[in-house]
Amino acid sequence: MVSGKERREEIRKVKKPEKMKMETLLLNIGATKKVNSEIISPGSFPEGVTPEKPKHVPVNPILCQLMF
Repeated sequence: MVSGKERREEIRKVKKPEKMKMETLLLNIGATKKVNSEIISPGSFPEGVTPEKPKHVPVNPILCQLMF
């Protein structure tokens, strides 16, 4: 059986270096950015989406793809 990690690597044709910190990986792929030594995912709820009316509309498509 293929693991989720192996499947992601096969689909995306990119391997995460074994020694790379997750923080560095997220910065390198543009999923996060560093603002004053703090790592953030900039953004807010997309138009029409609230905590009371949740809907899957990725604010950060890069991070969404990474988590897929």
